[in-house]
Amino acid sequence: MQLQTDIISSKTDSAGYTHLRVRRPQGFDYVAGQYVTLANGNEEKPRFLAIASNTSEAELLFVSRHETDPRQPVKLSAPQGKGFGCNFDLPGAFLFITHGTGISAVRSAVVERQKRGHAGDFLLYGAQNVQALPEIDCLGEAAGLRQLRAFSKTATSQHVQDILQSLDLSSVAAMILIGSKEMMQSCREICAQKDFDAAKIFSNY
Repeated sequence: MQLQTDIISSKTDSAGYTHLRVRRPQGFDYVAGQYVTLANGNEEKPRFLAIASNTSEAELLFVSRHETDPRQPVKLSAPQGKGFGCNFDLPGAFLFITHGTGISAVRSAVVERQKRGHAGDFLLYGAQNVQALPEIDCLGEAAGLRQLRAFSKTATSQHVQDILQSLDLSSVAAMILIGSKEMMQSCREICAQKDFDAAKIFSNY
């Protein structure tokens, strides 16, 4: 089923990420971690985009590397996937780990935790350098998260795996992990070495 809707705004930030806001179709219900296929105008091949907005928000937000023509309508699929499938009411800290456009799905989960009254979660994000950070609220100081960064194209080159290796996971109630196949596999191996319960690691695919 395809749902046609209108673009509210589309802007590209200084790091090259496009922030697309569209009207949320009536009855469009979803959970954190789900995604859609989206076609802009007459595009024949739709894109797979994770939903960055939370269910509590009136508009739909997508953060991607795809430019969008705001003069053209968009067609969305119904929400796809099972989402993260975790209990967002768990006491203790969540650790969000991602890089690149993975921040889109993570944002939805971050807001879900916050609206349930949880604070003190960690967000570990990987980018080439500070200039490559997307301009999104959950990466800012006002997000109320303990922010961790891994910059791969700096003098002290690091990836998220390097930061994860240095962390004490004993107080982590759940981990939400989104990234490339190689990154996720490496992070899972590090967690196993640290005796972190694999059942506490959640992804959206």
